[in-house]
Amino acid sequence: MTVFVKAEMIAERLCWPRRDGQERLPELVGKLIKSSILREAIKEYRFPSPIYLPGPDGILVVDDAVQHPFIPAGISLWEMGTSMDPKSKADDDFKDAADKLAKAFPNAESPVTPEKATFVFVTSKPWDSSGWIREKRQISTWQSIRVIDAVALEEWLGQCVA
Repeated sequence: MTVFVKAEMIAERLCWPRRDGQERLPELVGKLIKSSILREAIKEYRFPSPIYLPGPDGILVVDDAVQHPFIPAGISLWEMGTSMDPKSKADDDFKDAADKLAKAFPNAESPVTPEKATFVFVTSKPWDSSGWIREKRQISTWQSIRVIDAVALEEWLGQCVA
């Protein structure tokens, strides 16, 4: 199948210093989520969050039975970056992610903690994040940690094109 949107195009169009990239990346990811799983499987969808507001870029809660290569089952907190240095942005977002998760569910019967959730970082740049993921897994209690870079976004877009 021919891929219409390449990773290089994503990086060129959505990377800093383009302000619209900061707004469009969460919009793109939100649309990919909605086009990838059944609406009935989505229990809570706060996506995209306006970039000028504090808090996570996205909160998603889907059925535990959902099996998708880019969408984790259960609770996930999503952060996104368009900077030229995805590692620095991911580090900054990861540092505050547990607090953001707790604040995202203020009315939950029991606290929503990283042990019950997946941290997802999306970058508009190609990035070999395997070492970063390994490092963060060693120092945190998140149920899972994922990175979706421009190459993965290209693949995801290719899966959604009919």
